Amino acid sequence: GSASYFAMLYLLPILCGGISFQVSGGLAAAGLAAVLYGAYGILEYQGAVNPPVEASAVHSAHSAASLVRGYLSISVFALTGLFSGSLSKYLREREEALRRVEEELRRVQLHTDSIIMNVSSGLIVTNMAGEVVACNPAAVRILGLRPAEYLKGCLIQDVIPHMSALV
Repeated sequence: GSASYFAMLYLLPILCGGISFQVSGGLAAAGLAAVLYGAYGILEYQGAVNPPVEASAVHSAHSAASLVRGYLSISVFALTGLFSGSLSKYLREREEALRRVEEELRRVQLHTDSIIMNVSSGLIVTNMAGEVVACNPAAVRILGLRPAEYLKGCLIQDVIPHMSALV
């Protein structure tokens, strides 16, 4: 009932509706929870349902407070549905945007790798730590190095010892 501490358990299906079906699901679940909560409150007020023993004295003495508590609970239901649905929608949009950016990054990486591997000049790419990230076949051939796949992750100073003076 309205005086029960368990009334806030209505929030669980509202959160599930908002997470699963975004704003419309959250608001639909909140609406259903509000109808059920309100119907139970009306039945309780009319005496068709007995309130818990510890709440019966408080309930009969403060019917106006019970009404305010009911409106407040229904408002919390609606806000929870709106918030959880909006948050779910935002997170799904961010997830889709991240997926698109990752896809574009993969496409650019493939394009960059293609350029590096097919340029006729010798090219060795390192990161800020001096580790070899990429080495094209021309660099392997010109410098007489072992195959490029063995060089990835090695320090440039280990691959080309005289480079330490230039790096």
